[in-house]
Amino acid sequence: MAYRKGYLVDEDGNNYIPRMYCGNLPKGEDTRDYWCALPQGEYWYGNTGNVPNMPSNNGFVLKFGFTSGDFSILFFTQSSGAIYRKSGNGSNVSGWVRIDGIRLNDLNTANTSDTWIPVVSGGNLQHTLRKFASGKTHTDYNNNQDFLPTMSFLSYWNGAYNSNNSSNLTYAYQGTIQCKPTTLYDNSSGSNGTITLSSNISNFSYIEILFRDDWNLTNSEMTVPGRPNVMLSVSRYTVASQTVISHYRSINLNGTTLSTNGDIYGAHNSWNNSVGSDNCIYVYKVIGWK
Repeated sequence: MAYRKGYLVDEDGNNYIPRMYCGNLPKGEDTRDYWCALPQGEYWYGNTGNVPNMPSNNGFVLKFGFTSGDFSILFFTQSSGAIYRKSGNGSNVSGWVRIDGIRLNDLNTANTSDTWIPVVSGGNLQHTLRKFASGKTHTDYNNNQDFLPTMSFLSYWNGAYNSNNSSNLTYAYQGTIQCKPTTLYDNSSGSNGTITLSSNISNFSYIEILFRDDWNLTNSEMTVPGRPNVMLSVSRYTVASQTVISHYRSINLNGTTLSTNGDIYGAHNSWNNSVGSDNCIYVYKVIGWK
């Protein structure tokens, strides 16, 4: 390749290619008229202040187009390598727009009006819920509610919801998320008669029944809706009389009803056995597990 009269030619002297000259960007205002009138070509902008609003203090400007119609301007910044574009025509011109790829870290992720917040982490767009005041409850919407929860924070939530269908963000045992069953019946005194449950047992996979006897000795039984007949039993040993006393109560679970099929009492020792009816088993809680 060789130069001849300011042009670049090949070895055969053919295919003249104009040689681009890089001059300084002329002084002017950042307007449509200025950029439209600028001759196409390559220019250097070196922190001269010749043109206001340039995206960077240093870089190369490349003009394509006409001096009285459509045109595009490219600005290659030095030394960051960012590229900006400005386009226009005989009537309008755009502002500078970065076109070499919008980095997620440049996005404004603030959100002060919702509980969903976009989060940029390692250049990746994610989202998370707000961490409310104490880290344990979101009932305080007025103070310190804009902190973002971490994964370690979320590991302490047991997934429970209160009666208003809002999460209470209570801590789970040792940071492990645990399922929360549904209480179908709860009475600290208990009942030895028919009980009405708050929900049909068919809505659950397992039913747990907690009960006591008249000495407040407790026990529990687990069943499934398809096996409604359950035997509840509590036994105790009396040292003075060396007697084992057992109480049994047969119950039936059907829909929302817990009813008694029958009950029996037995006392056993080395010299005497007695059996009779004595309805002294009291159901104090029924729990449904899904």
